[in-house]
Amino acid sequence: MTVIAVGNQGGSAGKTTFVVNAAARLAQRTGRPVRVVDLDAQANASHWLGHHEPAGAPTVSDVLFHGAALIDAARPVVDVDQLSVVPARRAEMEGADVTLSRVLGGEQKLRMAIAADPQPPAITLIDCPGSLSTVTVAALVAADLAVTVFAPMEKEAGAVAAFEDTVTQVAAAYNPRLRLAGVVPSIVPGGGGRYYTDVLAQVRDGWGDLVTPPVRRSVRVPEAYSAQQPLTVYAPGEAVTADLAAVVEHLLGAGVAGAAR
Repeated sequence: MTVIAVGNQGGSAGKTTFVVNAAARLAQRTGRPVRVVDLDAQANASHWLGHHEPAGAPTVSDVLFHGAALIDAARPVVDVDQLSVVPARRAEMEGADVTLSRVLGGEQKLRMAIAADPQPPAITLIDCPGSLSTVTVAALVAADLAVTVFAPMEKEAGAVAAFEDTVTQVAAAYNPRLRLAGVVPSIVPGGGGRYYTDVLAQVRDGWGDLVTPPVRRSVRVPEAYSAQQPLTVYAPGEAVTADLAAVVEHLLGAGVAGAAR
């Protein structure tokens, strides 16, 4: 089992797009169970995977705050075999950071839930909040690896170093196996341009082989979100879908999906 926390500290940068579509691609590519855990209060991964405002079964907040089991909260994704999601409900996750920070050992809650899972998937991808928070720390404590996503602009690229610093601090304080395993350029303009090329070059100079192939901007992304289908289902022949597949192949080649605990 490999647990990958996906986050950033620079605002909207295609993080959820990467989580949802990398998870779908991994499930199809490996044929093994893959699970998305939605920790973002916006609950966009839950919506994208067909579980908008979930009712009935437990949600991720029940896992964090009420001792619910991950296996009971996980729900299948209709269009992708072997893919499931532990959904979030917006009303429950608003303020979750403050609530979790007041719980004794709150940063350990997700780790303990994953460790107690009697049927863990081969790969779990955690969609973290888009900023540093107690919830993000809990995701990193639970993870084997961290991946960050950034848009190729100076401010967003600068957030890569901030996220890596957070990973380093969490590794030192809670989770020595944790390491940064991927830096994904996202929402890259298709026509390129000197500014974007220069920013990507600077990031590659700083993080080398951790930097994956870029994911281009595409109107198919919001369309797929609205259709509640991963790009591998909604637009399998589009360039952005191929870009995400190339990112997954890069990570698989680097042994990311085989980093068992």
